[in-house]
Amino acid sequence: MHSDGCVPSIPAGSDETDRIAAGQPAVFFDVMGTLVHNPFYQEIPAFFGMSLDELLRVKHPTSWVEFERGEIPESEYLRRMFADERPYAAAAFLASVKGAYRWIDGMESLVAELRDRSVEMHTLSNYPVWYRVIEEKLRLSRYLRWTFVSCLAGVQKPRPEAYAAAAGAVKRPPGACLLIDVGVRRHMMIAHSLQDPYFGPAAALHGATYVVDVEFCSEQLNAKAVVVDIGAASEGVDKILKSLDFRNLDDDQRFAGTLTTTEFLAKYIHGELALRFAAEFRGELKVVLHESHIAWASYSGPVG
Repeated sequence: MHSDGCVPSIPAGSDETDRIAAGQPAVFFDVMGTLVHNPFYQEIPAFFGMSLDELLRVKHPTSWVEFERGEIPESEYLRRMFADERPYAAAAFLASVKGAYRWIDGMESLVAELRDRSVEMHTLSNYPVWYRVIEEKLRLSRYLRWTFVSCLAGVQKPRPEAYAAAAGAVKRPPGACLLIDVGVRRHMMIAHSLQDPYFGPAAALHGATYVVDVEFCSEQLNAKAVVVDIGAASEGVDKILKSLDFRNLDDDQRFAGTLTTTEFLAKYIHGELALRFAAEFRGELKVVLHESHIAWASYSGPVG
């Protein structure tokens, strides 16, 4: 899966200096979960015949972070993927990961349109050398430059040095850089019943496990060159989901008489986060609840 050599970049264009002088922002995209499907939450657990919870319990606590920062090679990460260093079919695993990489729906056409409008685009991604596999398969460099990848820089978001390095690489002050979004992913398990004949068997009490994605999208960076403090965002999401996790929502007075559908829960989480971040975030907030790899619901709306 590992390949050597440099990843090609699309040419900046002869008018790059003019764009800088005109104050046009440099646009940065996070890659995984923004442009490209991330296999960690679905395909990788499935490869090992585990749920995401089971995988999180047995994986090595630091090897992925070390791999993502470029501190260890692929061979060492594969050996230390699990805390107990259990054997597994590494070649088949790598093939499964590669096979899962794909454009997120609508994103290739979006970046193609931005390229055609001469928008300067770059990556700002926490990822290991597998970014080269993504490039080989999807050819992101047709649209944007692989300007910042954590395995090359040796530092990850949300450390300020990562954002400073990205801005420095394109010779812009932080205020002239635009990060498309910041996301937080968590999961929760609930029980509920949808007591209406419309929902068929789901009218009976049943359990549901959701992977929860929260995206903070803004047209501007703040004075710290970020959309939102990722630590505060993570803490806020954790607090709200903790109030739902492992609960029977039928017994929760907050939802008395309410059909706690996936769509309703997405809207509820959105509303709680909007209240929490109204003073420090201005932009679009999107909450997505994934029931499986083929079924999800979302709610989005402005904040601030």
